Amino acid sequence: MKKIIITCFFTFLLNDSFASNASDSLKYLELISEGRVLFIQTMYKASWMKFDSALKQKNIPVFKEDYIRMARVSTKCKCDDPLKYLNKTLDIYHYFDSLTFVKDTSFNEIRKLKKWRKIIAKNNQNILLEKLKIPQWVDDTLKNIAVIDRNLRKELKEVSQKNDWQSIEYKKFALKIQSIDSINAVKLYQIVEKYGFLSSPIISDAAAGAYWLVLQHCPLEYKHKFLPKIKDAIIYGEYSMKDYAYFVDRLKTSEGKKQIFGTQVIRTDKNKKAVLMEVEDEINLNYRRKLVGLNTIEEYLKNFK
Repeated sequence: MKKIIITCFFTFLLNDSFASNASDSLKYLELISEGRVLFIQTMYKASWMKFDSALKQKNIPVFKEDYIRMARVSTKCKCDDPLKYLNKTLDIYHYFDSLTFVKDTSFNEIRKLKKWRKIIAKNNQNILLEKLKIPQWVDDTLKNIAVIDRNLRKELKEVSQKNDWQSIEYKKFALKIQSIDSINAVKLYQIVEKYGFLSSPIISDAAAGAYWLVLQHCPLEYKHKFLPKIKDAIIYGEYSMKDYAYFVDRLKTSEGKKQIFGTQVIRTDKNKKAVLMEVEDEINLNYRRKLVGLNTIEEYLKNFK
C-alpha cells in the first residue's frame, strides 16, 4: 500500500531532492504532519520528537516553516534551544515574517533574551535588504492583478445567476475571463522569472494574494510553466503545501485526469449539489490531505452544502 501512496503523492514531486528520495520524503512529511497534530494537542515533548526525527532525515531539504515549527515547540517543551533553529532559518532562507513572531505567544518566554533581540534585528535587516531588490512596480502590478481577478469572479457569479451556462451571454463572459486570465498569467510569469515567488513581508499582503489567484485561474500551458517554480517556492516558505494541493488538483482536472488531494468539486444538477471530482487512490485520500495540512474530505465537503 505504501508504494501506491508514494506513487500517487509524488505524481508531482516537490523538487529534485524529493524525487530522488521518495520514500524518505514521504517519511519526512509524515513526521511533520504528526508533529503538528501533537503540538495542537499540547503534547509538546512528543511533538518535538516528531519534528526532530523529520529534521534528521538524510538528503531531504528542510522547509523554512519546519525550522520555525521546531523553534516554537522547543520553546514550549524546554528540551532544546529554539534560537538555533531561528538562526538556521536566517542562515539558509535569510528571513522570516517578523509580524508572525510578534503575535505568536509560543515565544513569550524568550522575547527578553539578548540573543532573541539580535535574531530579530538581523531578520529585520535582511528583510529590508530583500525589499530593496524589488521595485515598487512589482508590488503595484501584483495588487492590480489581484483586484482584476477578484472583480472578474464576482462578475462571473452575477452572470451565472442570471444566465444559463450554455447561453450566449455566459459564453461571451467566459471568453472575456479566459483572455484576461491569460494576460495576468503572462504578467505574473515575467515577475516570477526575474524575482521568483514573493510573499509578505517582502511585498504587501494585497500583492502576495495575486500568486494564488493567478495560479488557480491561469491557462493550462502556464500551470505547467509555473510548476517548477512552485516546487522551490514551497521549500523556501513562499508558497504553502495547502495551496500546492489546490494547484496540483486544478492542473490534473484541467487535463481530464484524477485529482490527488480532493480539493476540486463540481455542481452537476439543478439543485447545484457539489460532487467531488474523481480522485486517484481514494482510499488514502485523507492520508494525503493530512500530509499537506488539509482537513478530512468529509469535513471539507460540508462547506459546499
